[in-house]
Amino acid sequence: MSRIDALRELLAEMPEDAFTRYALAMQLRQEDRLAEAMAEFRMLLERRPDYTAAYLMAGQCAEDLGEREEAARIFRLGVEACARAGEAHASTKCAEALADLEG
Repeated sequence: MSRIDALRELLAEMPEDAFTRYALAMQLRQEDRLAEAMAEFRMLLERRPDYTAAYLMAGQCAEDLGEREEAARIFRLGVEACARAGEAHASTKCAEALADLEG
């Protein structure tokens, strides 16, 4: 069984588990299945907007797909979400990614 299959099986049992959905999105991205990864990132951020680890990766995935406006939107949301959560380093990383994108 592949990692993706195993993660999907876990999600079938626990569809609201944010870490498993994040892991699936990351595995899909690693295997260059960007559209599928982006769908998982979007679902994760819709259901758990407080899951700050996903913003930078989701924004980068959108950028890899050529979705520059979507990437910028995600990075902006990430800056805000990370700041609310008190995660200054993550907020800075999203801000830097946004600046690079808009630069």
